[in-house]
Amino acid sequence: MAMPWQLRNATRRNPRARGYMPKPINDALPCFDINELLHAIPRNYGIVRTQQFSSSSHPRTIGLRLTCETIEVIHPSLHRGQPPKVQTLKLKWIRTYFGRPRPAIHCDKCGRPFIKLYNRNNDLSCRHCHGSIYLSQKLNQDGRPILKAHRLEQFLLLKTNARQRTRDRLLKRFGEKAMMPQTNYNTHTPRHWK
Repeated sequence: MAMPWQLRNATRRNPRARGYMPKPINDALPCFDINELLHAIPRNYGIVRTQQFSSSSHPRTIGLRLTCETIEVIHPSLHRGQPPKVQTLKLKWIRTYFGRPRPAIHCDKCGRPFIKLYNRNNDLSCRHCHGSIYLSQKLNQDGRPILKAHRLEQFLLLKTNARQRTRDRLLKRFGEKAMMPQTNYNTHTPRHWK
């Protein structure tokens, strides 16, 4: 007899169930961003470029074979003696009506174009196909301001060429909330003073 749908869905959602697998978080997955390859993608037919790719968002080095229509991604093998996995991704050129067209990568599984693909188990695909979620979706309303302050701090550390006026505006807007202690910020406890 087949399992009822209520029981099947309950094992996916309940963290205490035996078959529960937590959804992967996009911020923790290695990301393959097409914007980092804009200068390397050939614009004319017949030109093929081969290069190694690694970035801060994708620490493992993967091999690329670039043409104006496709990107062949060569994942290194996880075990000795196995051939490397080759994944072919189609490119779609989006007209911006301002300057050059912009490339987008088609996901292998769903076929929709995306700017970012995520690598999970040597498989590049979109966040929908991996079933991954953003970290802010996992946190509750008490944890999201901490995440926002952390992202702002990382942005200001990495973006050293931002204007001073922009930095002051961001610190004025978010810095006051970030400096408040967590117990006094966004908790629903009654006030003990009048």
